[in-house]
Amino acid sequence: MLVFFHLFLNLTIQLETASFFEREWGSWRWLLVYVASSYGSSVTSILMSPRTISVTSSGALMGLFGGKLAELFCRCFEVAKNKQQKIGKQVRVGQLNGVLCSITFIGLFGFIPFIDWSAHVGGFATGFFFGLLLFSSFIDKLGVRVVSYCIGFCGTLALFYTLTVYVMKTEVPEELIDVCEYYQRRYWEDFSCTCA
Repeated sequence: MLVFFHLFLNLTIQLETASFFEREWGSWRWLLVYVASSYGSSVTSILMSPRTISVTSSGALMGLFGGKLAELFCRCFEVAKNKQQKIGKQVRVGQLNGVLCSITFIGLFGFIPFIDWSAHVGGFATGFFFGLLLFSSFIDKLGVRVVSYCIGFCGTLALFYTLTVYVMKTEVPEELIDVCEYYQRRYWEDFSCTCA
């Protein structure tokens, strides 16, 4: 029952949050952050729990929040010169509160059985670094923009390279080669596998 609640909650938050971020960032930026975070969360999950099978969609969701946090970080360097920009800064403070609350809420779910905390961490880190890479163009000061871009680039590169190389060198545990047998042994005996 808890697994279905987690799935329902995950899908609900993804539909609401993802559609908002897509409207705000545009489809391409949103898709890049989502796919990169999905990859980072999956590979981190493999790295931290190599003897389990997991679905890491909540890791991709955490990546969207990491990307939003990176965007808010980059936008905090904007100078509010007129009334419209001052209102924008106030809106971003509200968004920061919402993002931090969501990260905390989803992060706490990582301690419940059958929820992969490592995917949450991997997705968040990937989304944050990739977000710095995408959103550092919002920073007005050239020096800060270059530093932010370099941190985003180096962080993303380090995560992708390190995780991918480690996973490529890791042997698949014998118990995971036959997925049907894995599920029969782990969850229920009368599980009928239709794998071809």
